[in-house]
Amino acid sequence: TEVEGISADLNVETPDVDTNIDRSGAIAAGAGAAAVVGSGNVADSANVSEGAAVISEEAAVVSEEAAVVSEEAAVVSEEAAVVSEEAAVVADDVEATDPTAEPEPTATPVPPTVTPTSPPPFEMPTIDAAASGFAAVAAGEAFMLKGTGMPGSEVGIVVDGEVTETITVPDSGAWEYELALPAGDHEIYLQGADAAGNLQGDTKANPIQFSLADPITAPTLALPDGELVADLNLDLNGTGTPGSSIAIFVDGEQVDTVTVGDDGNWSYSLVLPSGDHEVYATALDADGNVLADLQTEPIQFNVAAAALQPIIIGSTIADNTVSLTGLADPGAVVEILEDGVLIGEATADDIGDWSFIHVAETGQHTYEVRLPGGDPTPNSQVVIDVVEVEPTPEPEPTATPVPQPTATPAPAAAPADSSGITCTGEHGFRQGNKWIVDTCDTMSYVSEQTGVALGTLIQLNPQIPNPDIIYPGQILNLP
Repeated sequence: TEVEGISADLNVETPDVDTNIDRSGAIAAGAGAAAVVGSGNVADSANVSEGAAVISEEAAVVSEEAAVVSEEAAVVSEEAAVVSEEAAVVADDVEATDPTAEPEPTATPVPPTVTPTSPPPFEMPTIDAAASGFAAVAAGEAFMLKGTGMPGSEVGIVVDGEVTETITVPDSGAWEYELALPAGDHEIYLQGADAAGNLQGDTKANPIQFSLADPITAPTLALPDGELVADLNLDLNGTGTPGSSIAIFVDGEQVDTVTVGDDGNWSYSLVLPSGDHEVYATALDADGNVLADLQTEPIQFNVAAAALQPIIIGSTIADNTVSLTGLADPGAVVEILEDGVLIGEATADDIGDWSFIHVAETGQHTYEVRLPGGDPTPNSQVVIDVVEVEPTPEPEPTATPVPQPTATPAPAAAPADSSGITCTGEHGFRQGNKWIVDTCDTMSYVSEQTGVALGTLIQLNPQIPNPDIIYPGQILNLP
């Protein structure tokens, strides 16, 4: 039978008649009519009639059951369309099969189960330190803090322990926030809240920490007051951005770098030869690159030749009187020290010669010389033993001596030999613009050693009466 889209096959057997009821017969029986198809004794019409009556009754039962099924089908209203289609397919299959086959039971359709979905777990926002670029900015300069988060969630920006702003993450999941900070150390972390504003946690355990320096400014440069002397320390000084680096340029070449102190000051010492020079300073960036637009104006200056260091070239002792002689720059003041104590001074003459006389106490003494306020000249010391002088006894009267002819006195030491004979003594040495003569010196030798033409050397030393004869201890003037 088929009721409201639900089909069923009925196979009814009687004791006397083997009868099959097809779908159309079953439907007709449900309406009060029956069609009987079968094999049996046709003459036995009574039996057939009785069988038909039984079939009619059973068809009526089937109709009642079909009504119940219809009511149950109505309950499953949401799946009725699907069940109708499946029932139609089943009906088609039944018509195509052998009408004598046993019908297969059909399962009651079960509506699908709908599982409710849960929201995704909350993800904490993050900071993209590399994209933010705060490591390359200076104090007071604005930079863009960038990061990611769940779309629609809220991000709290916490800077140095204070919440500075709360922003909503856009649909792209990428957020950004502009801020500027003063110089010093800083710490940033985030707070995360859902779309309803419920706080879900923070990243305080893993903050972003960094430092910002003051913007680099142009340095200043100054030279010391007074005369600048060659081979002595030249002290440069100036100001700049605390903690920044300053490059020192001398005569167009970078000679060194210095770091500006916390007080904004810097200094640098260098030694220069005599002559004209130019110096300037420039700021460097964090990578050590020269910032050409942050350069001082070049300063031109002259360095004077170094002063000749005074020396002691001779000494004598008579009783307890010590006589010292030496060389220095013409007109220079020379300080004399005995055992490290200043005992007097002498002034060099026009050719640089000076002398000093001192009455010393008995004992051994060390004498040194220096320029005023300076250090004693190295390797120019004299050690003298001063002994106690015994009184001289009164002389006894004597006869008037008869004068005797005397020979011409010989020099204290043999003059230097200029004849080409090998000398076994010592050669002298140069001291500034002076040459200290020793036993093996000649004017020709001094000319060769100093590069001064012999004629010029003779003209510069008119105090030498015979240029072919010079003596140890003599001083020759040099250009």
